[in-house]
Amino acid sequence: MKALVIYDLTGHIWNIIYGADSEPEGLLSMWVDIPEGSILNSIDVTDPRNHKPIFSHQEPSDIKKLQEDMADIKSQINPSLDAENCTLEEAIEYQISQFGKESTAAIYAGQDIETSKGTFHFRYTDYDQKNLKTLYDFVKETALPLPYHADKVDTEMWDPMDIIKIYFSNEEYKTYHTTYCNLLNNICRECTSKEEVLAMSYGMELPEDKKSVLMSIMLQAQDFYRDLYKVREAAVLAAQ
Repeated sequence: MKALVIYDLTGHIWNIIYGADSEPEGLLSMWVDIPEGSILNSIDVTDPRNHKPIFSHQEPSDIKKLQEDMADIKSQINPSLDAENCTLEEAIEYQISQFGKESTAAIYAGQDIETSKGTFHFRYTDYDQKNLKTLYDFVKETALPLPYHADKVDTEMWDPMDIIKIYFSNEEYKTYHTTYCNLLNNICRECTSKEEVLAMSYGMELPEDKKSVLMSIMLQAQDFYRDLYKVREAAVLAAQ
């Protein structure tokens, strides 16, 4: 599987992009064919004229074990509940597990974000979170445009401030859902009957006391990311 790899002078890999059709200017990059079952660890830069990818390989037994582990995890995260015969504690445990899955799904689904190129949708899966954090760190160091892509859009070069805005916006969105889910879990634990518990749903309106907590947290988060955005903007302008 061929990918565009962006790395630095130490050989540390900053980003791996699949489906790219051009190389970025001003950055170290190379096209690498990643064999199935292999992991790209770093780039050997000891020879300035001939940089080489360094791979590690996963043994078949490791892959089989991983598949077995995933099957176990799947059975754990998709529990069933006998609503008529369950106990209050079982109902609470079930609902909290469901809230967690729905919160994660909402975060992964991402949101529409306005950028200098227009408004696009950006998913925020675990991979996206790690990828954007890497790009954000790189922007802090270089203030250079970087390759990225919106949901179902080709990879292209993005302005440093767009990268920062996409990252901050999705981190704020993640804060909302994790905070909301935590409050929902606590409400669930306070229920005194399984009927109360099973009547709850992700997305329901919170009681006033919990709602005020959510609003307070989000106002602080918005202030934090707004102020930090201004700091990063000043740093990028100074570096350009």
